[in-house]
Amino acid sequence: MSHFKQPFLRRKFIEFFIWPLEGVFVFLLVGLMRLLPVSFTSFLFGKIVGLIGPMTIHHKRARKHMQFAMPELSAQEISTILAKMWDHLGRVAGEYPHIHKMCNSRYMTVHGLEHIQNSEEGGFVIGGHLGNWEFCTMVMNYAGRHYGAVYRKLNNPFSNWVLDMRNKRTTTRKPDYYPKGDGAARGMLNTLRENGLVCIAADQKYREGVLAPFMGHPADTPIGHIRIALKRKTPIYYMRAIRRKGCYFDVYIEPAIYIHTDGKATDEQIAHHAAQMNERLSDFIKENPEQWLWPHRKWGKNI
Repeated sequence: MSHFKQPFLRRKFIEFFIWPLEGVFVFLLVGLMRLLPVSFTSFLFGKIVGLIGPMTIHHKRARKHMQFAMPELSAQEISTILAKMWDHLGRVAGEYPHIHKMCNSRYMTVHGLEHIQNSEEGGFVIGGHLGNWEFCTMVMNYAGRHYGAVYRKLNNPFSNWVLDMRNKRTTTRKPDYYPKGDGAARGMLNTLRENGLVCIAADQKYREGVLAPFMGHPADTPIGHIRIALKRKTPIYYMRAIRRKGCYFDVYIEPAIYIHTDGKATDEQIAHHAAQMNERLSDFIKENPEQWLWPHRKWGKNI
């Protein structure tokens, strides 16, 4: 149940007691993790989440999603991939407070940085919750580019504050962040007008999008950036940060793609490019299925 649909007294108890406690916990945890080496926090959280994850309801959901999207895999292959997934997701959490330092060290090898570094025009950087997706925004700062990102705001404002403070400390120029919804398109346009790059995790479920094939099945797909790219002749870059071993990553940035034709954005054009985008993201996931966020309800609750 959505927080704002809960009974009044329960909602106020959560807002005035639970949320502040969660905020303090997140603040202390992130602060402690910053004092420890990234190799240790990554390993530790990988083991913790790798132990707890398979015992949660999210594990059953992830297995169901894998069976739905990759039916060619055996039950044993799915179990092996999911075990690696939980370890990977735990490592992503353990690396979170250190991501800015990892982007300026031996932990990250970038392939194709010149594609965004040598361009002076704004564009869209498309990725998903694959590998360590936090790199996708940090690399923009590493390349010296102004950027913005569409995100889902947490219900807890105290936890949001902790995360916002981390973002402000890890960038040379304050990025543009805009929440999912009607205001996102306006925010994206403002960033593009300043020749900035807009980062989008396009593998999430978007209610305001269209249905397009994703891993072989119809799924809600974001199209705001496609509509803008068609009308404004804006380039699109695909990007992913794949874990190579431990805390070491290969970041791949592909050359710009221009999808515009005549400056128009018809429903048929939008649907075509949404399907093309989902096909590209599906290929990325199939290459490294253990590094994708399989518990996410990309196909809704009815599968």
